[in-house]
Amino acid sequence: MKKILILLICISTLGCNKKEVAPITLDKDNITDLHSPTDWDKLIDSWEYIALETNDSSRLENIEACYIYGDFLFAKDSKAGEKRIMQFKLSGEFMHQIGKQEKKEKKHGNLGMIWVDLEKQHISLYAGFNSQKRITYDFNGNFISDGNADLVCLYTRQIYPLSNGRYIGYCACGLNNKICYFSADKNLDNFDTLRQHIASFPMGFVDFSIHPIAIYQDRVSCVAPLCDTIFEYSNNKLIPRFVTTVHRSVPIDYKPTKVDYWRQLDKLKNEGYYSKNEIFETKDWFIITYDNGKIFYEKNQQKGFYIPKDLPTRGDMIYPNDLWGQQGEKIIAIFAPEELLAIKAELEKNEVKLTDKMKILFSKVKSGENPWLFFYNLK
Repeated sequence: MKKILILLICISTLGCNKKEVAPITLDKDNITDLHSPTDWDKLIDSWEYIALETNDSSRLENIEACYIYGDFLFAKDSKAGEKRIMQFKLSGEFMHQIGKQEKKEKKHGNLGMIWVDLEKQHISLYAGFNSQKRITYDFNGNFISDGNADLVCLYTRQIYPLSNGRYIGYCACGLNNKICYFSADKNLDNFDTLRQHIASFPMGFVDFSIHPIAIYQDRVSCVAPLCDTIFEYSNNKLIPRFVTTVHRSVPIDYKPTKVDYWRQLDKLKNEGYYSKNEIFETKDWFIITYDNGKIFYEKNQQKGFYIPKDLPTRGDMIYPNDLWGQQGEKIIAIFAPEELLAIKAELEKNEVKLTDKMKILFSKVKSGENPWLFFYNLK
């Protein structure tokens, strides 16, 4: 599901005052490369799955993003030229479409940032490049209010609550070609840039990460584009938390440049450097994902593993190759039915024996239906 973006918002009050400590270096002494399909047993304790309900009303056509808030999933897609927000429960049940794209009162235009208030059970859509407005609905799909919104809201990709009524977010936009992390007040009226990366790209926005901000308990961590440092938010600034000297994303002597962002990624990839895509954190693990694999760092043991993405398939497990979000201690992957059927075909071709769990899963998968959610508990 390469086109799906997952957003997991943890609504909680986060501490901002921390004593700065030296970052942890992930190097050849504490990161071991794994090479066998059985090595997933070192990482995965259990897994389960659920299909998003498919019917004439809920069928997703062209998915652009998925956002997970509490027990709900909001999918942004398009159908016959209309941008839609479709609401599901994480149990897979379809609820309804939120709002409708029309040039009318109480309707939304092109969709930018989506902000969910779990306490009030409200969802706000920042919609319309030209109109620059905000429209709020409740979780039953009823219109609540509308108002003006700053242009930056159309480019803001993620926003999370901090303490003292402030928020941390990621702006993926071409306003002066700036990609940055920021802190802001709740109304997004007062911005403080925490870290910016200046790049050049034709137009629109750059989503360098599906899940760039990981929040676990009172720690807020951020992955940065074209960078080998994972940052932590503290005292209204970003400080280094991890530095990778293995599985680097850029050369040691790399210097930021205004060369087209996507062209830089391709050049670095051809040189063997893969961009860090997402980060996740659980009680015991910190996870860094790349296009070609993942680092799982065991925080208590202070050591970890790198596992590549292209390992042969197994008959007893669907690997969490592409992670898109997190809920509590569980990390979440999403698969299109066609991806699951391709895995099934590969297993059959290689005459791999399937467990009953895998047989039951494949018997339910049908091409053209909505995606499947996979939930993984780590060791």
